[in-house]
Amino acid sequence: MKVFPLAPLSTLFLAALAPNAGAQGADLCVFAQPITATGAFPVDTSLAATDGPANGCGENGQIHNDVWFRWTSTVSGTVQMDTCAAATFDTTVAVYPDESCATAAPIVCNDDQCALRSRVAFTAVAGVDYLVRVGGWNDVARGTATLTISSVTGVSNDTCANPAPITGFGVFPMDTTQAMTEGVADGCGSGGQIFRDVWYLWTATVDGSTEVNTCQASFDTTIAVYDGAACPTAAPIACNDDACSIQTRVTFPAIAGNTYLLRMGGFNESAGGVFAATISAGSGVNCSSPPSGPDVIIGDLPAIQSYGGAAEMSAFALATTACNVGDATMNWNGSNRFHPVIGQNLYRIEDGAIRQLGMSWLKHGFASATGSLCCTCINPGSNQIMGIGCSDPYGATINGAQSGLGPRSEVNPWTGLFAYPFGTQGQTGDVIYKRLQVPTQDVDPALHPTARYVVEGQYVTPDDAQAGNQNNNCSWADAQPNGPVAGGLGLAIAGATSVGEPAIFAWRADDPEVQISTVAAAGDGVIHVGSRAHDNGDGTWRYEYAVHNETSARAARSLRVPVAAGSTVTGAAFHDVDYHSGEPYDGTDWAFTVAAGAMEWATPGHAVNPDGNALRWGTLYGFTVTASAPPVAGAVDLELFAPGLENLLTAAAIVPGVPVLGERYCSPAIVNSSGAPAVLRALGSAVVADDDLTLEASSMPLHTSGYMLASLDEGFAAQPGGSQGNLCLGGTIARFRSQVMSSGAEGRFSIPVDLSSIPITPPTAVLPGETWRFQCWFRDQLVFGITSSNFTDAVRVTFE
Repeated sequence: MKVFPLAPLSTLFLAALAPNAGAQGADLCVFAQPITATGAFPVDTSLAATDGPANGCGENGQIHNDVWFRWTSTVSGTVQMDTCAAATFDTTVAVYPDESCATAAPIVCNDDQCALRSRVAFTAVAGVDYLVRVGGWNDVARGTATLTISSVTGVSNDTCANPAPITGFGVFPMDTTQAMTEGVADGCGSGGQIFRDVWYLWTATVDGSTEVNTCQASFDTTIAVYDGAACPTAAPIACNDDACSIQTRVTFPAIAGNTYLLRMGGFNESAGGVFAATISAGSGVNCSSPPSGPDVIIGDLPAIQSYGGAAEMSAFALATTACNVGDATMNWNGSNRFHPVIGQNLYRIEDGAIRQLGMSWLKHGFASATGSLCCTCINPGSNQIMGIGCSDPYGATINGAQSGLGPRSEVNPWTGLFAYPFGTQGQTGDVIYKRLQVPTQDVDPALHPTARYVVEGQYVTPDDAQAGNQNNNCSWADAQPNGPVAGGLGLAIAGATSVGEPAIFAWRADDPEVQISTVAAAGDGVIHVGSRAHDNGDGTWRYEYAVHNETSARAARSLRVPVAAGSTVTGAAFHDVDYHSGEPYDGTDWAFTVAAGAMEWATPGHAVNPDGNALRWGTLYGFTVTASAPPVAGAVDLELFAPGLENLLTAAAIVPGVPVLGERYCSPAIVNSSGAPAVLRALGSAVVADDDLTLEASSMPLHTSGYMLASLDEGFAAQPGGSQGNLCLGGTIARFRSQVMSSGAEGRFSIPVDLSSIPITPPTAVLPGETWRFQCWFRDQLVFGITSSNFTDAVRVTFE
């Protein structure tokens, strides 16, 4: 415990009695300021000293610069106390029994529950006094705050074990105001956690794609959907954070009569409130409560035009009917750059994998109609504007007209912006030129008798993108071969349109064991990662990965999959899709390597070749490998192609024998000289007896040195010792200095951790039930080449 110089006793006594004399709240526990009932109570620690014992939850267990209240409860039940509404510093709050000035352990204590502010909840008894201690996390944290005390009536469905039952489609009111964070960190909020979550058990009444959205909520929402009624032990079948601005929309295939757990919450601890969730058929259409701004979707893919073939390729075009399901009109003017462009793609699902077979150039739209396919159209009075609720059909021959097809390379899918006039405008060519091109043998039913074919359309338009509604612009439908056509083969639509989701979700509809995760870098579009493991029956498993770039303008250049040490890896394969008709991109296959506990497919970065074979928007690349390690729930890394602030994305996936452990916090870390925040992951087993824990740091500067840190305590120190980063550990910190590593040419390194000897003095063994925190320190460079240091984010792991 730190020793602080005390003011003269008379001064302290007067300060304790006068609430505005230096501290609102008494500076000494023995003179705790009396308060009662619920309400908002001002706090001022500006001149407070540290009085109480180090049995709290601040730095090294101490609550610094603390002031005291003696609160008399007027209620029996759950009471919440917090500084979330207003505090100028990093607060800590503890509540003690009213006895001998906090010599007993606190009833409850919290440091960071709403950002750097604090929230505690405990069961109070009417008429009983409690000591409330408010202070700073460390010795420099002091200032003013408001202590809000409220009675919590409770949220009946605050746990997954007691979900509220709901059925069918409709609008369902929800409230997370008083909810606690209960579920595991397997979602898609901050650090994988969904905060202040509530649970609903939803029963499907019909088969088909189902959408759940909170697009009208006033805070940053997150939704996860789990299969079945039991508390989840596996990853969610659907999870989303931001799909309609910072609100949420998820789509998943439902089966009539089945039940699904819906987990509703916020992206972080401060995100909560009253809202409504809309559950509807998977079109994403809710005409009575439209999303804000223009929102274009493909409401129908009604037909395919088969043009025949040339050069062993067959050509197609899709009919598309667009709907504006938003609450604002959108420009639809074919004579300038304010109109939609329409991409068309074809996929095949076969032998447990999905492959993209072909793509088209982009149809440039013009002149919107005033149909009412999705909602009731409000006629805007001009065909250069798409009205609210209106639909606009383009026939397959219109979408296949070569003169109106422009290159994908000119379009930014995230902003919706493109050059106008577009390249090769008005140009025509042979039968396959610019159209949806597919190798004829790939759609030959004699060569692929068990294949399932899926067509996909995608709209991109500036108005929709500016409103933040660009991530629901894909739809897909089944197709089937229908015989020879003029030197090629033909296709026909063979099923209903699945609205608002890309064709990678057809893979999961075909095989429920497929896992799909969605990730995005800040200020960029979404990428979907699909994974599936197939047991070969001989002690090996075939792993299939599909990565679909829906709207990422920065694209991706590598997929890195962890693999258990000692595993045999064979049969690696890569499948992309060919650009054509003069698009500038290089089609060189991604190189495959295995090293340092991971296998990776990669193409050179943007600095090497800006026209390299990156995974660009509207394309899906497939990856196959066979490994001797069994499948586990883990994570894969995607490195983005074009430079930006966040260069590495991590997606949940099925991987060969290397599970990801724990929960990340203090994320993202401070950006280092590589231009990205460094990331730490814990891999292996949380069972102490297995002694199988590996710590892996990535996105560090190249060829820098560093080592791992560990502690039983969390903490926060901004830029300690002149570092550029933040230390997120507290208490006694172990330093793995005997395992100093170099980040090498990849900006990453990993170390195995001996759980029987964590390097503190004396060396300490990890015990079952303990939660350890880990972080990585590394050398970094300031501007002008001055040497400094930085940190990754941190991970907490609870051992068994």
